[in-house]
Amino acid sequence: MSSTEKNIFELTAEITKIGNRAVHKAQEENRKLGIPNVYAKRGQIYYQLPDGRITTEKSEINYLNESLGEYRERNEESDTD
Repeated sequence: MSSTEKNIFELTAEITKIGNRAVHKAQEENRKLGIPNVYAKRGQIYYQLPDGRITTEKSEINYLNESLGEYRERNEESDTD
């Protein structure tokens, strides 16, 4: 392996490591905020819900969005009191 190939390999490994850290950080933030993580495999979309369950049902996501909307409405009402 030439020194140029070695440098490219090392740079690629470093970029991959940085990307993986960023993805894991974003996934953890999503869990804390109650936001599902979304994945695709072989053309199928999967949702990892904040409680750890994995589903392909978008209705589960709609339920979470409705709950979040209700939470926001309650907080907006209490902010104006």
